[in-house]
Amino acid sequence: MAEIDGSPDGNTAASFRRPKLTIRGQVSHLRGRGVRFGLVTEAEAGRYLRDDAYFFRVKAYENDFQRDAAGRYLHLDFAYLMDLDGLDEALRSFVLRVFPVLERRLKVDLNRRLCEAGGEDGYGVVSDFLSSPYNRHPRLVEELKARHIGPDPAAPRDRYVGRMLGKYLEDPAYWSFMEVLTFGDLRNFHAFCLDRLGARMRTERLLFAAGRIRNAAAHGNCLLDDVYGKTDPAAKGRTLRSLFPSLLGLGLTTSMKRALNVSAVQDMAAMLMVALELGGTPQERDVMSRAALGTARRAGLHVDDYYAANPKLRATLSNLAAILGAFAARLSDDPAA
Repeated sequence: MAEIDGSPDGNTAASFRRPKLTIRGQVSHLRGRGVRFGLVTEAEAGRYLRDDAYFFRVKAYENDFQRDAAGRYLHLDFAYLMDLDGLDEALRSFVLRVFPVLERRLKVDLNRRLCEAGGEDGYGVVSDFLSSPYNRHPRLVEELKARHIGPDPAAPRDRYVGRMLGKYLEDPAYWSFMEVLTFGDLRNFHAFCLDRLGARMRTERLLFAAGRIRNAAAHGNCLLDDVYGKTDPAAKGRTLRSLFPSLLGLGLTTSMKRALNVSAVQDMAAMLMVALELGGTPQERDVMSRAALGTARRAGLHVDDYYAANPKLRATLSNLAAILGAFAARLSDDPAA
């Protein structure tokens, strides 16, 4: 069996097996990996792992720190892991505050375009979408029926939209159809409609990344658990980089470009840029702005003390805070945003 603190000794599933550890054993394991207990005691760390978090999740954030030649982590106190665990939760909460507004505004945008389009009866556009390459699920209607209605339309599986679907799904118009689509299918339907109408949306290509961070947040996944490894320079794309200065009002410095290579920062920026283009009511903008400011403060809380000796993580969090702050400023400055 592979050692708990060693590299996997093969590519089989068994090589990733690890022994179960008691809470005390978990603390001991972290100490053996070079984690210090200076800002919090080992007893406090144990209570955190027992009552407020769990080892597998908290340990994941050690990947944000470099190691020495012996494989022990450098400049890592357990308090830093606690801080990143809390920050990640704040980021997920923020995403789930902004994304419902974004999704609603995308439907509003779609509804407005189709309402104003001459020659559209509301039904043909759905039928044409279902038979088009934009629809990635050839049996989409059948899947919606199975998921929300089930075998008995009088007692639908989904208490919220099942009855509505039972009434309209046999011959759906876009206004009922878009109510039950996953975001991925809604994104594809929106793209189909833009193409059909000869229209464009500047941030259309960023919707996939926006949906990606929403899914991660909704499922409670770690966002900032590997700033050294979770990078995707190829995916940052011309669209994000070309629109970044105009939408967020920030320069693409070398430091910012590097931060945008980190998957979570890249996807967060994409979501915020889409949200800015789609806009919102004054109340929606105020809610998003306040949430962004609070999350920006949280992201930058310890960049100058906890992470002073970790330039990559420090720069990532500093730039993330700047992006969140710029988003809040744009919402406050531009009533049409």
